[in-house]
Amino acid sequence: MLACNTCVFEKLKRTFMTVQAVLKDAEEKQWKDKDIRIWLQDLKDAAYDADDVLDEFSIEAQRRRQRRGLKDRLRSFSSLDQNPLVFRFKMAHKLKNVREKFDAIAMEKNKFKLTEGVGENEADRFDWRITSSSVDKKEIYGRDKEKEELISTLLANSDDLSVYAIHGMGGLGKTTLAQFVYNDASVEGRFDLRIWVCVSDDFDIRRLTRAIIESIEDKPCTLQELDTLQRHLQEKLIGRRFLLVLDDVWDHYHEKWNALKDALRVGAGGCAIIITTRLKQVADRMATIPVHQMGRLSEDDSWLLFERHAFGARRREEYVHLESIGKAIVNKCDGLPLALKALGSSLRSKRTELEWLSVKESEIWNLPDECGRILPALKLSYNNLPPHLKQCFGFCCLFPKDYVMKKDQLVRLWMANGFIDPEGQMDLHETGYKIFDDLVGRSIFQEVKEDGFGNITCKMHDLAKSVMIEECCLIEENTRPRIPKTVRHVSFLDKDLVKEQSLRSLISFQLNYYRGPWMTAPSFKVSSHNKLRTLDLSNLWFEKKLTGPIASNGVSSRARRQFPLRNLQNQESLYLAASKE
Repeated sequence: MLACNTCVFEKLKRTFMTVQAVLKDAEEKQWKDKDIRIWLQDLKDAAYDADDVLDEFSIEAQRRRQRRGLKDRLRSFSSLDQNPLVFRFKMAHKLKNVREKFDAIAMEKNKFKLTEGVGENEADRFDWRITSSSVDKKEIYGRDKEKEELISTLLANSDDLSVYAIHGMGGLGKTTLAQFVYNDASVEGRFDLRIWVCVSDDFDIRRLTRAIIESIEDKPCTLQELDTLQRHLQEKLIGRRFLLVLDDVWDHYHEKWNALKDALRVGAGGCAIIITTRLKQVADRMATIPVHQMGRLSEDDSWLLFERHAFGARRREEYVHLESIGKAIVNKCDGLPLALKALGSSLRSKRTELEWLSVKESEIWNLPDECGRILPALKLSYNNLPPHLKQCFGFCCLFPKDYVMKKDQLVRLWMANGFIDPEGQMDLHETGYKIFDDLVGRSIFQEVKEDGFGNITCKMHDLAKSVMIEECCLIEENTRPRIPKTVRHVSFLDKDLVKEQSLRSLISFQLNYYRGPWMTAPSFKVSSHNKLRTLDLSNLWFEKKLTGPIASNGVSSRARRQFPLRNLQNQESLYLAASKE
């Protein structure tokens, strides 16, 4: 039986490797192809099932180590629950089911024509992201102060080559600000050459050098060798003051960036480079002066931008009946220019209150294709996360809108669910803190604050829920959502607990502690959730004792005395409120 299980594990490993080879391509294509999205969810679900089976093996091994005496071994054979022969038979059946799931998934991938090791066609991926220096100044609101500050710094600069960085989340208007500055008359008069290059996530020094030359000469460049390209570029730049904009930088590859800068150090005094990026780490490493952090638009500027796109040249009396709904829609956009423009444009042809109310009452990520540039811009940040960061970020979808998340709480939850792997000599907490800082640097988390005692909090931008992963489910107040069987992590604001058997996380929330009594927890059997890694009921009052076994890992001795809970083997994190007893 043991040899048979080993053989199944080997087959599973080979199957998983064939699937893993096409994952990158599948993850990028899922946003355009619903069937691929479903296939990926099936794969995740199968991976969870496999992980559950491995957990059962680990728990059984631990149990056997604890029961090595003759009496214990005899007792095991007399109990169906603990009999090793019964266990092997049961696990062989479960392994077979998991293997069949993976085999079916591996076969199904062939119909999608996924390519190993690569993403989708480069032209398809980047066409919508290509930018130019052109800008319609009438469409820019609320950026005058930022523009003047940046221009003032540029005009005062006399260094050989200064690097300015504009940083912020997708859709905030980094490119628009750079275009605004680039096209200003005083900037045009200051520099002999102005050059615009869209970088995206391909920081290829040969391609970038050729793009700079083509921008200067306004014609295609046929040179191929890097050395020839760089010498030709230097001939064009020598002794001239230039402004170079590198838009949408995702990585700078230290050596490549230094090589490009060295080739550019032939200009006159006062040359400058402006980069725009979503990544704080890239901004900090490339900039030679303090980084400019983009802010959201004010409420008034948000309305002006939305109004222009939604109503155009129509007279106010024609749309005054839609203003209150429009302002509620603007509030949903949270000062994000991309969302304001996309939603305003999509509503331009809609004239009835009913049509506008439909948009107001929808979640932005569920809106129709007319708003088609919002989601690609936001999902791009998600797609560019490494796998371990995607897991940690996806888990944050359990938190309600505007919820203040605590850094330490997040790291503990990630640890409990096995999302953090050891890294070098760092322990799991240190690695978790590094992951948190990385997500902050990528503009995933917003409003990061420290209270002066080392406690750090943040919020997740509401639009980030556009990439909410399907294995997470937030049950909001007074709602009865359909909970798919694939859900593994659940949080709730109402007292009705879900009955899914395969949950890894169950977390309670209360947003307003001043609105009255805390929620009362209903009686529920903990042992029916035997795969739980995290159980947080700290916002509930218990009228009865919880029933069923639960582990005591990380639980205070006081909590263990108060609640007769033992042996929920996978439990890593437990938070309980006081009982009324």
